[in-house]
Amino acid sequence: MRKKQAEHNEGLCKILYKNGKYNDWVLTTAFYSALHYVQHKIFMSHFEWNKKKYKAFELYFKDFSRNHPTIGKHSATLSLVYEKIPIIYAKYRWLKDECHTARYKNYNISDSYAELSMKYLEEIKIECM
Repeated sequence: MRKKQAEHNEGLCKILYKNGKYNDWVLTTAFYSALHYVQHKIFMSHFEWNKKKYKAFELYFKDFSRNHPTIGKHSATLSLVYEKIPIIYAKYRWLKDECHTARYKNYNISDSYAELSMKYLEEIKIECM
């Protein structure tokens, strides 16, 4: 499911990028596509935490949040990327942080940031597939 959602979001991301008018949404869809790619990679072979195996992020996060109630889903995913796929951590974190900026602080995203979003998404996808 995660892979299909990642591909779906990536498809929209590419359409928005070609359009050239909605760079904030290019960045946002790039981040959410990347999120699904990394969760797919981490959980496709039953992730183990606290001596329990999980086949989906939601099941893991339900247990994780009992022990860490102040940590949200995005921060939990970021920590998993740091631990399990460190080679893409900086790129994933950049997408996460810039998506937050685009959505909540400043939707005026430059063409160069949109292009970098596409580049980082592609590199994350390659590492996760």
